[in-house]
Amino acid sequence: MASCLLVATLSQADGRADAVPKAHMQNAFAAKFTSASQGVSSRLLRLLNAVASGEKDIYQFGVFTGTGLKKIADGVRSKQLRIWGFDSFQGIPPETSEEVESWKSPTGKKKAHFLEGGYSAAAALGDASVSSVVRKVAARVGHKDRVSLVPGYFNESLSDGLLRDRGLRPALLVDMDADIYLSAVQALDWMFAKRLIVPGTFVRYDDWPRFNATHGPYKGTNFFGQARAHYELSEKWDVRWKLVATGAVQVVSIGADVCAASLCGKAPALREVLHMSASHPSNRDDPRLLPLWSPAHTREGLS
Repeated sequence: MASCLLVATLSQADGRADAVPKAHMQNAFAAKFTSASQGVSSRLLRLLNAVASGEKDIYQFGVFTGTGLKKIADGVRSKQLRIWGFDSFQGIPPETSEEVESWKSPTGKKKAHFLEGGYSAAAALGDASVSSVVRKVAARVGHKDRVSLVPGYFNESLSDGLLRDRGLRPALLVDMDADIYLSAVQALDWMFAKRLIVPGTFVRYDDWPRFNATHGPYKGTNFFGQARAHYELSEKWDVRWKLVATGAVQVVSIGADVCAASLCGKAPALREVLHMSASHPSNRDDPRLLPLWSPAHTREGLS
């Protein structure tokens, strides 16, 4: 019911906020549903269930039509744990030109899904009303007793008022499925600043670039998109991580604040689980790992 309250507040505050721009309804590439085979891995779900409690929440940034969020809600058994889904529900916001360049194919073709209006739930559902789209997505996800949807672009929806009024708690998991650098850095930086990402928090990246850019200022590296957000915020907040599942890391420490062994000890590093040597390459030839071949930006615990 919390999601309905948030939608009502949005619509009553400004009737225009409920109308999806026509341009965001016309993108054919946005009208797709993601597969349930994607998203959180079975290994990550096992790790979450091993440590889940009523003291932490799950946050997904980039809900789209709710397939990935439903997989999380179905897979994490704790009934005391609350799940928050953040999305504009009207598509991706405009990205900087340097990021658009970085996502180009070797032939120079732009990545259409990551342009403004991409992954518009409104287009996918054929509904130009944000509040109506949110209700439809909520119905697809289910678990209304513990799942709440928060509509809006992150620079507007992530506020002190939300933190206070909804009683947000530290994150067990941050599922970063917001596709582009701008959205990822806004959401993650806010989560760090509000101390919602803490030692022991799991972060999963759905759109970590698995190739080196062939265009733009980051040519020859994967220092763009969600990887760039991760690298920059790791430096800003002095974060150490370990890779624990496909595309997923766990916070080992933030500054001097170190994860308790009773928590982080339950999630062994993925390299240990896979019996990999320290020299095993993190590249696109092994999709279980986050590919890091940006030499100047590789962080301890992920290489």
